[in-house]
Amino acid sequence: MQANNIMYKPDEPDFFPEEQKIVLDILDLARWAPSGDNTQPWKFELLSGRRVMVHVHLEKNIYEYNNSQLNLISAGTLLESIRIAATGFSRLAHLVEVHPRKDNKLCFEIEFEEIKGLPQNSLINEITQRSVCRTIYKTARLSEAARKNLETSLGQNFHLVWYETFKERWFFTRINFFAAGIRLKLREAFDINKRIINMQENFPEAGLPLKATGLSFISQSFLKIVSKSWSLMDFSNRFLVGTFIPRLELDLLPGLFCAAHFQIGSKIPADTMSDEQLLEAGAALQRFWLTATKFGLVMQPSAAVLAFATYGMKKQVFCTDINARAQTEKLYQETQKHYKTPVSHILFQGRIGYPLTHKAPSSRSMRKKLNDLLTPMPKAAV
Repeated sequence: MQANNIMYKPDEPDFFPEEQKIVLDILDLARWAPSGDNTQPWKFELLSGRRVMVHVHLEKNIYEYNNSQLNLISAGTLLESIRIAATGFSRLAHLVEVHPRKDNKLCFEIEFEEIKGLPQNSLINEITQRSVCRTIYKTARLSEAARKNLETSLGQNFHLVWYETFKERWFFTRINFFAAGIRLKLREAFDINKRIINMQENFPEAGLPLKATGLSFISQSFLKIVSKSWSLMDFSNRFLVGTFIPRLELDLLPGLFCAAHFQIGSKIPADTMSDEQLLEAGAALQRFWLTATKFGLVMQPSAAVLAFATYGMKKQVFCTDINARAQTEKLYQETQKHYKTPVSHILFQGRIGYPLTHKAPSSRSMRKKLNDLLTPMPKAAV
């Protein structure tokens, strides 16, 4: 596997020895790791021909509960992608150090070891194929082979909980529907959506294309109008169509039409986990997601529910809307009635199933070019 003309400095093709070029090829594949809203909050710094420093920006927003838990899990999916990609170049990628956080940034170092004859990881070809699917799925149950491989993909430190019956899917759908009602009325959520949803491009390098949100054509057209300002969106929520139609299209129908909802949990409360443990949780998630892709399955995360339920559990002030804060406490109480795992121990949840069609998507989030993700190297280091 080779990257396409990826260089640290395009005008100096011989800037790196062969070892460093291989590392760039590995990073070029690994950059397809998932991140919240496809923000890709990381940069790569080449420390030597065998070692890389990954700089992760820990953005503060309403979805980053438990002290940037989702950011770290996303960084963990990148870590696992690097490990898997490295096997395509006869390399083992070792996590050698996780540095303490500083100025909303976490850094960790990876070292590559060459091992001739190293088998290529069976998930390597799924790295660029994996994506989020927000439309409805088939309701056919997962095959036994898929279930078994998904369960074992997590390793020993994390466990998987399934919600497959119609009654269980209906419960999850109601919870997601309720959480979306909170999200769609928050000014803070509006500001995030305005920044990350791309109204023009179907294959943007960052963010999320409007066409891939799962909204109908009419809803997309309406969103283009009301998203121009918070006052228009707020007026629409209060006096026009409200939040029912987008929740119907994005939460209710997709929630019911899928094979199952699932949760990935830990043995200890998520807010007591170290940064390194959260990175490994993200690594487990990426193995799970790539395994699902290998078996022809598609997935959609359900991050807002966990964020809001956690705020409700802790009675935490996370937004300016007092009513929304009260609603998160109600949301938490609802999850306690039916969740098989306490909210405090859940690291990730979502829905999964077989797609209605295997046609190539008409829109999807792409990735920034590798050159844009590399930190410049000082001239003294040349």
